[in-house]
Amino acid sequence: MKTPFLDIFSPFFKISSSTFEFITDNLSYLKSKKDLEEENKLLKKQVQILNLEKIKARQLEVENEALKKALNFVGEKQLKDFVIAKVIAFSPDNWINSIILNVGEKDGVKEGDLVIQDGYLIGILWKVGKYSSFILTVADKDFKITARTRKTGEIVYYQGYNQYYGILKYARPEQDIRISDIIETAGMNETSLNGIPIGIIRDISLEEGRFFKEIKIRHFFNPYKLDYLIVLKNKEIR
Repeated sequence: MKTPFLDIFSPFFKISSSTFEFITDNLSYLKSKKDLEEENKLLKKQVQILNLEKIKARQLEVENEALKKALNFVGEKQLKDFVIAKVIAFSPDNWINSIILNVGEKDGVKEGDLVIQDGYLIGILWKVGKYSSFILTVADKDFKITARTRKTGEIVYYQGYNQYYGILKYARPEQDIRISDIIETAGMNETSLNGIPIGIIRDISLEEGRFFKEIKIRHFFNPYKLDYLIVLKNKEIR
């Protein structure tokens, strides 16, 4: 049997109960939302970690492939006096033509040593410190080297010109130099430093009144795909 007191306050109790349930439900909702937000942040973080791991795995895969190519070349050419080096930086004022390696005097390399990748000439060691070295690439105008044509064996003088091309200097009209011939290194002695491809002849011209042919070489050097390189210790300059 309800008392008058309960009859009077019963509606209030019902309202209070409803309000309490409303507040409780909303608090539960807010708590659930917060939990979901935290879970979402955690999942995003885990996704970022997984993506980072995938990137690292891909980098290792690329590095391993580069190392395999370098070692395969060493085996094919039966090289004995060499160092495998990694590109660690580029010169900020001339990054295409001046590359920094992680080898130096402590590794037994010296200025003038040849640098190759995938069997092609990249350049020479230009400045050598104790722990690192600068490469002067075949694309630089200051790069010059005695070379020869692969088909006819003509001795020529290669000089860098720009990112894509080099030129042959002092090529006489009577020299048997042909378009599409490979230009390769040529030393005074028969060593592993000979026969390293530099580029391919793309254009030959001889203007009337000139003493030398104008010859354009498309070099094989690609500045955008450098990772592990081989430094050949040049005994001829030691």
